[in-house]
Amino acid sequence: MNDEPALLALYELESHVLPHLETINQVDPAVQHCLEEARTLLRRAQDLLQGAIVDPQTQYEESQRFYQALARVLPLMVMIESSAPPLPDQNEVGNSPDTPSSDLSDEDSFDPVTPPPHSESLSL
Repeated sequence: MNDEPALLALYELESHVLPHLETINQVDPAVQHCLEEARTLLRRAQDLLQGAIVDPQTQYEESQRFYQALARVLPLMVMIESSAPPLPDQNEVGNSPDTPSSDLSDEDSFDPVTPPPHSESLSL
């Protein structure tokens, strides 16, 4: 087997791509999420390339088992999702006139009453 392309791709991934992504942190949570997803998927690619080099048959069989199991479960997931009530749209809920205001005055705050010590409650 000629595993030179897999070795080259693995080398590039491990020496150039992944180290660069490890040092990137973004203030924007959406961008940070995308970078974390990319890191996760690239680590999966790294595992696949290593499997292609070390034991491609085992890697192939494991992937086949995973996708066969997914094919059995996916229709059930779709059925559950389609029978569930739709989630309200966050923009619609926040702008609805029936939605209570989130502005609280001092009168609206709740201060819990401290319960009396156990001995006082028994003597009453």
